[in-house]
Amino acid sequence: MDDGLLELHLFKSKRFQDTLGSLMSLALRRHKEWADFEHYSIRAVQIFGKKAAPIQIDGDTIGTTPVRIAVATAALRVLRPKQLRL
Repeated sequence: MDDGLLELHLFKSKRFQDTLGSLMSLALRRHKEWADFEHYSIRAVQIFGKKAAPIQIDGDTIGTTPVRIAVATAALRVLRPKQLRL
């Protein structure tokens, strides 16, 4: 994917039972049917709150909020063979 966009999925409900339902919908790939679900294609996002909260990427804590996350254009170089043998 090289469209230069991040996919932001928001589950807006604040009730615990709705959070569990959202996680189940996500696991079953039915989250777009959820009433409190919003989807955006974005280039950057800022996340902040009243108190600092941990930020995790792939299960590793990398810092706390506030944080700005953005697409880094051409930041990853991918090497591949000239021809793929199947």
